Amino acid sequence: ACLQRLYRIFGWIYGLFCLILALAASAELTPDESGDAVQALAFLMMYLFMLVGGTGFLLLLKERDDRRLKTAYDALAEREKQLRMQALVLDQIQDQVTITDLNGIVTYINRTQARALGTSPDARVGQHVSSYGDGQQADATQQEIVDATLTLGAWRGRAVNECADGSQVILDLRTTLVRDEAGEPVAMVGIGTDISERLQTEQILRTSQRQLADIIDFLPDALLAIDQDKRVIIWNKAIETMTGIPAAEMLGRGDYAYTIPFYGEPRSQLMDLVFLDHPTSAITNRYANVTHEGDTVAAEAFCNALYDGRGAWIFAKISPLRDINGQIVGAIEIIRDVTERKRTEEALRASERNLIKRGREAE
Repeated sequence: ACLQRLYRIFGWIYGLFCLILALAASAELTPDESGDAVQALAFLMMYLFMLVGGTGFLLLLKERDDRRLKTAYDALAEREKQLRMQALVLDQIQDQVTITDLNGIVTYINRTQARALGTSPDARVGQHVSSYGDGQQADATQQEIVDATLTLGAWRGRAVNECADGSQVILDLRTTLVRDEAGEPVAMVGIGTDISERLQTEQILRTSQRQLADIIDFLPDALLAIDQDKRVIIWNKAIETMTGIPAAEMLGRGDYAYTIPFYGEPRSQLMDLVFLDHPTSAITNRYANVTHEGDTVAAEAFCNALYDGRGAWIFAKISPLRDINGQIVGAIEIIRDVTERKRTEEALRASERNLIKRGREAE
């Protein structure tokens, strides 16, 4: 490299020397003054030196320009390679990417967005973002998103894009104002995550929950459920009627508040058995006809506080609530008013006793 640099320097000096020498000779010597063959030959040689030196000098200039041009071309090729790599990376992203100028004109979309819209990547280029449309579920119009990004430097919210087939894609959109090295705004970029399926799933789940809540509310038996912290999570209409306490006043309450409408005081009750490894007589002794079937427990009890203190006999059946891993996360209790049945049974027992007594008297 050093030897090539010396050759170039020597070529520059040689070319300049020949050019200067030739110009000086042509100024002092002409064929008209010579008159002999030697002077004519010298004149010819001077011009030849001028031609060779000038040509060498021009070749050196061309070599310099060629080097500069090659350097610029290599830099441009490297920049194009970087841009292709960046575009390749953006095309691999599963989120939808849009780049616009400061007027909201699309300059790039990645393949993920093109597939979602049912179009080619170049189809949106050159169009204003308003061509994406504005759905009712969007938090802002496309123009409002552009204005907010320019003003605030960023924006996030729900946006709606219209596809080629007329369907809509709902996005969780994040936009950012892009600045150059001097800090001047040069573009805007938006990255959107398709949340259409998630919203649809959430809507289905809400509908299912509402339907389940309606079913629970309209069950003929009173229904009570608590979580593992013994806070009320279900209090249906039948138990509202039985206790006279609306669900709004009972949901979320703990500390055995749900036992007060039945017994007039907070106390342990049948559902506590769900959270114990072994049944305890301190609880079961408060109930009659206690039976076990797997992890389900049934019993009867007289609740003196029900129906404004008139009291009532109930049949209660409790079971654990489990999560998808089988872990106990709460308990549920179905309660049925069996007062009439108890009265009928008592009347039958009284009648039987009377019949036995009369039989003995007749003997």
